[in-house]
Amino acid sequence: MAARLEKGKEFYISMMLEGSMEDKKATFKELLTSVKGPEGNAAIKWEHWLRMPECGHLFTDMWSCVVHFFSKELSVAFAPKHAVCVEKLKYRRIFMDLVDNNHFIGLQLNKECPLPPLCRFSFWEEFIFNKRKEWMKLYEDNMHLWNALDESKECPIDLTKGGSID
Repeated sequence: MAARLEKGKEFYISMMLEGSMEDKKATFKELLTSVKGPEGNAAIKWEHWLRMPECGHLFTDMWSCVVHFFSKELSVAFAPKHAVCVEKLKYRRIFMDLVDNNHFIGLQLNKECPLPPLCRFSFWEEFIFNKRKEWMKLYEDNMHLWNALDESKECPIDLTKGGSID
């Protein structure tokens, strides 16, 4: 993973949204250290271990799979940017959840469950309509379910108090 990070350094730095370019480079260095492990026996601070969304993109690139990530702050899907979606790989997925902001757990979800949308930012347009789109076609219906749930949170009528939708 460290070699993949170093190879795609510019991409991972551009993905970091906060801070100056110098801050982003320092954050990248911390991420690289967390993947490689620190020199000697120094412990990795928990706030630098497995950072999202950086590691979501790293996982997809490393293992040519789709990653579905869930947390209270951010729920998104990641798809490989460069790997072609071939038959033997297309159902390879990782489902993970961040619990209490400090524990990652693997999930087993059924085929019909809602899934969060593809992680994207406006400056990543070059990655949206390439190979990632082929991977995400497999989960369009699940993502539509997720979007419907999001929209239902905005429903102005409280159905629990006798309201109705006409």
